[in-house]
Amino acid sequence: MPDSHTVVPRERDNLAGPDTATSIPLLSVVMPVLNAELYLREAVESVLDQSFTDFELLVVDNGSTDATMDIVSQLAERDSRITSLICTEPGVAFALNAGLDASRGDWIARMDADDIAHPERFERQLSFLRQNPDTTLVSTHAWMVGPTGKVVGASEFGPRSRTEFRDMANRVDVRLLHPSVIFKRQVIIDVGKYPVDYPYSEDFALWSRLAESNYTMLTIPEKLLYYRVHDGSIGSARIRQQTESAALVRENVQRARAGLPSLTLESFRAQRNQQPYWRRIRREIRLQSRIAYRRGGGLISSGERKGYLWLLASALLWPPLPIQRLRRQVFGRAKP
Repeated sequence: MPDSHTVVPRERDNLAGPDTATSIPLLSVVMPVLNAELYLREAVESVLDQSFTDFELLVVDNGSTDATMDIVSQLAERDSRITSLICTEPGVAFALNAGLDASRGDWIARMDADDIAHPERFERQLSFLRQNPDTTLVSTHAWMVGPTGKVVGASEFGPRSRTEFRDMANRVDVRLLHPSVIFKRQVIIDVGKYPVDYPYSEDFALWSRLAESNYTMLTIPEKLLYYRVHDGSIGSARIRQQTESAALVRENVQRARAGLPSLTLESFRAQRNQQPYWRRIRREIRLQSRIAYRRGGGLISSGERKGYLWLLASALLWPPLPIQRLRRQVFGRAKP
């Protein structure tokens, strides 16, 4: 692996104020959107209300058919820091890369169109990056909120120390809350931007690529994001693709370490289909447990009690999964 890397946010006389010496912002916020009219306004306003103000907000539409872009236009008339883009290639990885290509800031902040940023999120993350110049990317913890904004759990994963990060990297298991991250723009471009060959796991593929290139990623153990959980964001087909893509990422990292060529998704599937029957059944049971857990969480966050039946189904299929996640997301957290 190459030597460790040092990246430092360029200085400002006032962290929360604009750079009077140049019109180029320090930070570019990239927000992909697809039929996001329900929560978009609240998400954008949480960005505009940040204590740190030297940023541009790039809203990348990925094929919306509702009032999403009308809302963006209205907000852009009020604040010149907002720019809207159109990405014609379907898939969030293409939208994110379009945002990267159009961005001007040294640093990129990710934001989803249904989440809410803490007012000091950008300020605290950039301050952390200044204090840790060898860190390429920083994520945060988050409160998980339902459709009405009520807190229903917490997201508290991500490496808090370099030792923990190295352990995750060795296991090809660097997990970060994607919409909470801020990272060095040029580094992401240098490693090839978001991979487009891993459906719904483009973030995990990128973290793995960065880790293999010896870039350091850390997490601030503060809840600086309100991460929206709702039934509309849950889909069994999506979870299946996401799980399969993440497994392919791990397989290809291990193959690269062994000097072997990467597998395509098709060849990976063919290889798995040749595994013993019991392994395929076991994998499918675990997947169905995950689908049931996600489905249950989405329903409960929307106020539907039948979500508890889905959690029960998850526990019956694969008991360790819901037990571990409930302990981490619900029982192991402090109230906001």
